[in-house]
Amino acid sequence: TADRLRITFADVDSRDAAAALTGAEVLVPVARRAPLDEPDTFYVTDLVGCTVMIGGRELGAVREVYPAPANDVLEVDTGEGVVLVPFTADAVVAMAPAERRIELRADLLAQEPV
Repeated sequence: TADRLRITFADVDSRDAAAALTGAEVLVPVARRAPLDEPDTFYVTDLVGCTVMIGGRELGAVREVYPAPANDVLEVDTGEGVVLVPFTADAVVAMAPAERRIELRADLLAQEPV
């Protein structure tokens, strides 16, 4: 019908060949991604490599973004190890993906005395 999307793949010319692809990952080259029209929108993969700032100092760079049930998690390489940071409105106070920068709440990684 007209309201359904149909995708075809080269060399996949039967239902059995298509069924063999069930669960496969579909990748799109960066150059072929749809452009984003909103200035505050971004692709999650664009966060990889962004510099993460906290309290006016550089924490490190995003190495990976992990999807999670409640919120995504940023893996930040500090140069001395890895820090996992929740990617939430509470933790992230400013973002500038075009400038490759993410600013975290200054007290986000403060440790409470035990």
